[in-house]
Amino acid sequence: MVQWLAALIRRTIQAALITVARALPSTKTVCGGPLKDAKAAYDTGDYEDALRLYKPLAALGLVEAQFSLGIMYATGRGVTEDYKEAARLYGLAAAQGDAEAQISLGNMYAWGRGVTQDYKEAARLYGLAADQGDALAAVLLKNLRVSV
Repeated sequence: MVQWLAALIRRTIQAALITVARALPSTKTVCGGPLKDAKAAYDTGDYEDALRLYKPLAALGLVEAQFSLGIMYATGRGVTEDYKEAARLYGLAAAQGDAEAQISLGNMYAWGRGVTQDYKEAARLYGLAADQGDALAAVLLKNLRVSV
């Protein structure tokens, strides 16, 4: 019952956030919605516009925006490469149960990028993603256990 209520609240909040984000000024409307517009901007290499669109969505707690901004900071696309900020953003998305963010944050811990290297934390994060059925996470977890 609690999980159902939490999921309902999360969906309601995300719908409200998207409504608020749509009210933000935009110089481009590519796909009809700030998250889709941000992804389209990123995919076409318009990182400045992607950053402008992702930031308020991430601040509002939208997992996809947090994860995407994490990628931008981890790779230095449209921003100065900043592993610490990438790890922070991945952490926000991972805490909401996003498997890709859990894997990416796990990689940050495994490699010691933006965080102190911590194989136990990497394994925990990979495990969380693997428990959701993510095959890559299962392989990373197995490889980490073999190499440590």
